[in-house]
Amino acid sequence: MKLELDLLPDDREALTSMLRQSFPDTVVDDHLLTSIALTAYLDDTSEIRLDWDRYRDALDAMAASLGLTCSDGTEAPRLRVPAGDLGGLRYYRAHATHDREAPDYDPFTGHLGMVRVGLPPTTPRSVATAIGEVLPEDHLLATVAEVQAKYGSQIDGVIERVDVITPARLHGARFAAISVYLGYTAGHSAPTFYVLEAGLATGQSKTLYFAPRIDFRILSYSGYRPTPFSDSDHVYTARLTVVGDNPLLLQIHAHRDAGTRPYIRISALFEETRPDATWPGQHLVRATKIVARRVIAGVRRDEG
Repeated sequence: MKLELDLLPDDREALTSMLRQSFPDTVVDDHLLTSIALTAYLDDTSEIRLDWDRYRDALDAMAASLGLTCSDGTEAPRLRVPAGDLGGLRYYRAHATHDREAPDYDPFTGHLGMVRVGLPPTTPRSVATAIGEVLPEDHLLATVAEVQAKYGSQIDGVIERVDVITPARLHGARFAAISVYLGYTAGHSAPTFYVLEAGLATGQSKTLYFAPRIDFRILSYSGYRPTPFSDSDHVYTARLTVVGDNPLLLQIHAHRDAGTRPYIRISALFEETRPDATWPGQHLVRATKIVARRVIAGVRRDEG
């Protein structure tokens, strides 16, 4: 189900401007704006203010149609949609800690529900999961054949299988900070290479970082601007720790250039668990609020 709200032009412009200020490379559409408005309406800690009386009936009807519930959280309400059928798939919760060092802020940890889906051999397909849909258009690699064509010459062996561990799209909304592809070559029961797919809080995947071996440390230019503090020519280092066939820990450091210390360190601990169908709009609103507060605090683009 995709949601659309008939927003007034001034409200549409205000929400669009807020998103583009926080996530410069984002693509804004009606479904994204609706998920922002619905989240802000239900979560009074969002710091987004519209004239809710204009939209109350429509937003109440949307929340009811989704089964969207609001429960108490440690810092803010938690908005969740009932999980769907497990579909024989494996589910994870990524506990991602962000530690900004330049300027220095206290670390914070966010939690993101993810699902593991095998890529089809040659024909892209959508997969229904308990936390939403995994759509080929949300990813930069949609089949094993595409992975083979792009990276096969750099890998020792024939690629037989690729799994992607990813956030899903739920009723039109997706929070796409990171996805992880685990690749398997012939004769190996454990993954032998990996690819990181980085994207935006607003749902779009933007770039790929390739590791030809599972113990490989990635060193790459960012290639895009996830926030207003970053640049496409900033340098990223990343390492994925895998235990058996499961990702355990992803560590990412961002630098202004190869000769500087990291301005932010991100570590994501993967826990295989029950499906976490947190409403993606809430992740987006919280990320927007964090970026906005740091802009107000004076964090500059050249500080990372």
